[in-house]
Amino acid sequence: MEEYSSNSTDWNKYTIFDHSRAYTRNLIDDGNGKFNLMILAWSKGQQSPIHDHAGSHCIMKILDGELQETQYKWPESSNIANSNKDDDECNGKSLSSSSSVESSDITEAVQKSSSSAEFKGNPLETRKCTRLRPNEVAYIHDKIGLHRISNPDSDRGAVSLHLYTPPYQVCKTFEENTGRSRMGGKCTFYSIGGNRCTDKS
Repeated sequence: MEEYSSNSTDWNKYTIFDHSRAYTRNLIDDGNGKFNLMILAWSKGQQSPIHDHAGSHCIMKILDGELQETQYKWPESSNIANSNKDDDECNGKSLSSSSSVESSDITEAVQKSSSSAEFKGNPLETRKCTRLRPNEVAYIHDKIGLHRISNPDSDRGAVSLHLYTPPYQVCKTFEENTGRSRMGGKCTFYSIGGNRCTDKS
């Protein structure tokens, strides 16, 4: 992915923005179940929730605009083993129907306010914050920690290329001020192969 030089003619057809959402997830290739390659189209000034990756490796390349990655340490009450004990639900192979119904779309999760006013916990500790520019690449895995991606530009969108292996359908999101893990974020697709998914799944 580092060797690829961004060319908009390669990825324009997969880049579908929806400014009512923080970002959209646009699938390019499902890798026969071994990986997901996708374009994320980031709305102006928006951000993802803080989240894990359900045991998956994530490689991200900036194609257009700039993004900021903020990495966090796992909260003291959580660990990688606990996060990954639900791998059967999170690896995209055996997602239960109850998880599918109860989970909210991760691209909408950032829009929702916290409901943990009575929950007392410690704020998440920041590991590092990195500004990523076109053609720069970043990597994250649960062994490194949690992260949040944000588009710091309030005047223009941004586009990034993501490879997830193995694929997953649900991840955990976390509240920054308490470290509390929220209901899993359902990782739906906004489009597949450049074609809009009418049910966004």
